[in-house]
Amino acid sequence: MSEQPTEYRIEHVRDLLAVPEDRIDACFADMRDWLRHMRVIVPEIESAMRSAGIITTEPVLSGLVFVDDGKRGCAGVQVEISQAETGKEVGE
Repeated sequence: MSEQPTEYRIEHVRDLLAVPEDRIDACFADMRDWLRHMRVIVPEIESAMRSAGIITTEPVLSGLVFVDDGKRGCAGVQVEISQAETGKEVGE
């Protein structure tokens, strides 16, 4: 049975301390990829919501999960959007 890769949730700079020293370069490479995606995706989501007339709070960016699987790149991103009036996620 293959072992699951270790995951490190990075929400604050101090969270990087949990990443082993020999894996930090791989973590930073994935983080750069995540940043490129987020800089495109978040403004597009905000624009689409405004166009649809949906009033929301700011998107909640839950941070990066570095999956130490030996693969380079970001496998996906997750953005949560809540309605300004109710605080419920859009689509609930």
